[in-house]
Amino acid sequence: MEIKPPQPQLIIFDYGETVLSETPLNLIRAYAALRPYIRKNPHGLSIEQLAAADQELFDFFVHARGDKLEFQERVLLRLLFERLDIDLSITLLQAEQIIWEAGAPARPTPGIISLLAQLRRRGIPSGIISNLPWSGCLLEARLQKSLPEHSFDFVITSSEYGVRKPSPLLFELALQKVKVSQHVSWFCGDNVRADIEGAYRTGITPVWYDPAPRTVQSGEPDRRLQPQCPHWHIRHWAELSAKLDELSC
Repeated sequence: MEIKPPQPQLIIFDYGETVLSETPLNLIRAYAALRPYIRKNPHGLSIEQLAAADQELFDFFVHARGDKLEFQERVLLRLLFERLDIDLSITLLQAEQIIWEAGAPARPTPGIISLLAQLRRRGIPSGIISNLPWSGCLLEARLQKSLPEHSFDFVITSSEYGVRKPSPLLFELALQKVKVSQHVSWFCGDNVRADIEGAYRTGITPVWYDPAPRTVQSGEPDRRLQPQCPHWHIRHWAELSAKLDELSC
């Protein structure tokens, strides 16, 4: 169900595995980085024990939220540390940043830097919508660090608004921020349900960024492999860049 995208007046991106690629979160490494800032640990908990407690609480939050609502990482950390009588010499936001930066470093996906430069040259606004429990200001800082030459017009995280894609609420919020119609907007993402089907239901042109061929996993429904809606499928950002050149002719 391939579609012909219109000339865009706004391009929105997902964050993880779309604009930046993260290594899988390593909580052992994360809590090792946090250890110098642990002022009190009366139960003598090891890094491994702290990481396990964090993972257990995270799994509980994920199960409770479902696919519609979102929690905040710093709320999880507050509950975790107070339950374990852990006292820090830094704020929860600073602890959250250390855990994320040390536990899941990120790098730009291949070709994204060139594409964003093209958007700047053409004056096309860009933004981010991400399903993410990490704080929005930390995502903004991560994007600035990894993509210092680019400034997104907005960065929306589910943690700051309490809802997750594919809810239309976040897509509609993005359009409202830049006062652009959904009919001349694109959304680029790698997640079939949250990004592609969610954008389509809002009237935004969905661009499925799918750099690696997908295979059927055991127990995974076939519909997860292909979006159940019209979309544009790309393997590399160079394809999107070429389409922008074509549409401008």
